[in-house]
Amino acid sequence: QEDARTFYVSFENFTALGETGKPEFLGDDDDLATWVNAPSQVTIEPGEALTVPIDIVVPTDADPGGHFAAIFWGTNPPTDDDSQIAIGGRLGILLLLEVSGDINEAGQIVEFNTSNDNTVITSLPISLYYRFQNTGNVRLKPSGQIEVKNIFGSVVEANISVNDQQRKVLPQTKRR
Repeated sequence: QEDARTFYVSFENFTALGETGKPEFLGDDDDLATWVNAPSQVTIEPGEALTVPIDIVVPTDADPGGHFAAIFWGTNPPTDDDSQIAIGGRLGILLLLEVSGDINEAGQIVEFNTSNDNTVITSLPISLYYRFQNTGNVRLKPSGQIEVKNIFGSVVEANISVNDQQRKVLPQTKRR
């Protein structure tokens, strides 16, 4: 690239899509996406590094807990016309904000099972999974240990770590 490029900013709230943790972008008409301010566009020369100021103004009546949005920098100017089709790219940065106040850290395991179709396991290896539901208002990172016992109550496998990848579960979502 030998010419200067202009990038345009936009903001969107997000939540988790399904149980994989993949973000689902929800638009920009409320919550954190409306609290963020940045220049509407920036132009950058080839090889140039640029620091862009971003302000977040949290309303005094904001709900306590987690608020989630993304800042996108794209090659196309924003438009209010949904019928237009444009080819371009955009890069997003996720914002994970916690507003202080009445924080509720609550969650539960809603399923713990094996990936095997049989109810009686007769051979190894055994593939286990669990589904965790965050019922609170902030992100949670489940952690712990699983201890597996045989039918006689003897420990056959100890210290299987839960959530080795340190994945988080957004409020009011489930994750497998």
